[in-house]
Formats: sequence, structure tokens, C-alpha cells
Amino acid sequence: RDRSVSRGLGDVYKRQWHMPRAFVENYVSDTSALVILRVSGNSMEPDFMAGERVMVDTAHRVPSPDGVYVLWNGLGVVLKQLMLVPHSNPPRIRIISVNPTYPMDEVDVTDLVINGRVVGKWVWK
Repeated sequence: RDRSVSRGLGDVYKRQWHMPRAFVENYVSDTSALVILRVSGNSMEPDFMAGERVMVDTAHRVPSPDGVYVLWNGLGVVLKQLMLVPHSNPPRIRIISVNPTYPMDEVDVTDLVINGRVVGKWVWK
């Protein structure tokens, strides 16, 4: 199975955003793998609202530490919280939507296609 970072993300981002490299390097050591994506849907509300922008480190494709990641779900890219199931063998990951109307899922870590870890979010006021 193709697990390349471009799978599913090629059509999602099309523009370049510019911000001071020194500012971003305070949070991420390698800025070359960063992309900004627009949140769609309500499965991660209220933490991530439709229309908000998130910065994703596409080089971070291992689900550790627990956090919010961009996944390929077979049809498109989705934003989900990932949590390692303690003491699972083989390792299993919980896929969690913040919105309680969506069910939690659990899969073997080898079945995940992770496109990156969310490292920042813009809040416009």
C-alpha cells in the first residue's frame, strides 16, 4: 500500500503562505515539511471548527506522541485525535473525533496512513 505523504494531500493545498522562519522554528525543527490545511466538517468541533486553518508537519507520520493528526481514510484526508492503546500487542491506535456524535474507532498501527501531525492552528478574530 502506498503510504506516501502526497497521498490525499495533493489536491488539498495549492497556495503558499509565508511567515517568518525563525517564528516557526520555535515549534518545528524542519520547516520544509509544513503545509497549511483548511478544516472541513464538524467531527473535531469544538476544538477545530470548519474553515479554520491548521499547520501540519507532514514529516511527522508516527502516531507518537498522542495528538491530532491528518489521516487518509481511503476516501480523503481527515483530522482526528490519535491515542496509543496502552500495552496493545500488536500496537493499536484509537481514532477519536472530539465531537461525541461520531464513534471512536480502533485499528492496528500498520493499518493507519498518517499524512502528518497538527502543530498549529489559526484563530481569526
